Amino acid sequence: MRTQAIRNEQGLALFLVLLLMMVVASLATGAIMLSGNANLIGRYHAKEAEMRASADAGLEWARDTVNGTPALVPATGFTTLQNAQPVRDALGATIPGYTRSIFVGRSGGTTGQFGVYASVFSRIDDNAGRAVVVRRAELSQQSFAQFARFDDVTLSSVVFARGIQVFGPIHTNGVLYVGSTAPRPIFHGPATTASTINAVANG
Repeated sequence: MRTQAIRNEQGLALFLVLLLMMVVASLATGAIMLSGNANLIGRYHAKEAEMRASADAGLEWARDTVNGTPALVPATGFTTLQNAQPVRDALGATIPGYTRSIFVGRSGGTTGQFGVYASVFSRIDDNAGRAVVVRRAELSQQSFAQFARFDDVTLSSVVFARGIQVFGPIHTNGVLYVGSTAPRPIFHGPATTASTINAVANG
């Protein structure tokens, strides 16, 4: 009877050891799977952020391009600035896995009375041609109607002088000439220039 009891206890110990090994193996497998999933999620978010940044960079590229060549914006409809072009990093190397397309067209009022507005769309497509990220930006070109006076070229013989009162904003791309004869001119609104003011103290 004593020998039989020992054998039974040895069988139970073996069973418990095997059960413990299975539990430890399951925990190890779960930890490995969780670690792998975390890496996959991290890579996914990094790729998503990269695509979003590429789409935003496309908007800025389009803004700069349209500012340099306003005629690219059609009177009606839209035009394609880029079509499934590879995206490059800061060093000029192609970023694999997706392409970028950029479109621009007029939006809002098209008469130009209150300014010219355009919408820019930057779309990132994956290798299967599916749009995965789309960004939009609004561009506006201010109207000259906002100025009471606008001069592209100015002459030194034409000055604001002798008590003249100027209402509303004025702007000149040339020198803003202010006369020195009393009484001095009075500007009731902002006066701006892309150049200089010949006599700031006179106005």
